[in-house]
Amino acid sequence: MGSGTILRMLALAVPLAGMIACSNPTPGGYADRATPAYAGLALSTPTGQRPVRHPEKIGIGIAAPPCDIRSAEVARLGLSWYYNWKAVPEALLGPQFVPMIWGAREVSPGHLLYAGTAPAGVILGFNEPDNPRQSAMTVEQALDLWPELMRTGARLGSPATTDALGNWMREFMQKAEARRYRVDFVAVHYYADDLDVGKFQRLLEAVHETYGKPIWVTEWAPVDWTDLGKYSEQQLADYLYAASHMLDRLDFVERHSWFSAYEGADNLYGWNNAAIAPDGSLTLVGRTMATLTGH
Repeated sequence: MGSGTILRMLALAVPLAGMIACSNPTPGGYADRATPAYAGLALSTPTGQRPVRHPEKIGIGIAAPPCDIRSAEVARLGLSWYYNWKAVPEALLGPQFVPMIWGAREVSPGHLLYAGTAPAGVILGFNEPDNPRQSAMTVEQALDLWPELMRTGARLGSPATTDALGNWMREFMQKAEARRYRVDFVAVHYYADDLDVGKFQRLLEAVHETYGKPIWVTEWAPVDWTDLGKYSEQQLADYLYAASHMLDRLDFVERHSWFSAYEGADNLYGWNNAAIAPDGSLTLVGRTMATLTGH
């Protein structure tokens, strides 16, 4: 065994340590929690709806303890891809995995090697560096680390900020261009404060016009942060359906991922956005997603 092989094995040890196959759900995990009242509505199939023309665009963010994720549940959504805010995939999931280098700590040989050799050939950049509760990076810190991501040779998504047209993102993109750094597409987070799909489209058009690059919307859903239960599951499902068709029509939107598969399913905060209920059934949101993908 050559020294290069040994170094690669050591580099992979850190990210792979978090990739655990589970035979039983985590105690207190989704499978053990009481099913919220809205989950019973998931059995009704959305009527009068049609799939999008480009289902390959549709993915999802999966944020849940690894032992609570079920490949069969995710498969029912019919998705083409997913990500999990990590450099390594969840075990046994079928859709294409897209890795993320979440923050400064993940700019390490192991994480970069794994992300850079993932079959997708794409890496999502830092997660909300303008948010002190997320990767919390200055523009200069992000720029200093960016060449490490470039060296992987993968197609690179920009850092995904809380405001795609805010000062942090504008400064990063301007300075990256000045330094001739490669940013292949812009990652956008959009949490609608209302149910106006037209407003969503106008924001994306402005982002595309500002930066002149393709867009991945890697987190999106309607939410009122002061009242997470404001929108019913029906309202969220209707928004998902209408907005997905809008995103399907925009050529510059390459991919998008609803937030999220499980987050909100425990109903701890009253947010009805989850695609998969604690008992493993699809919520109305999830069944709408399956309709959109033609599954």
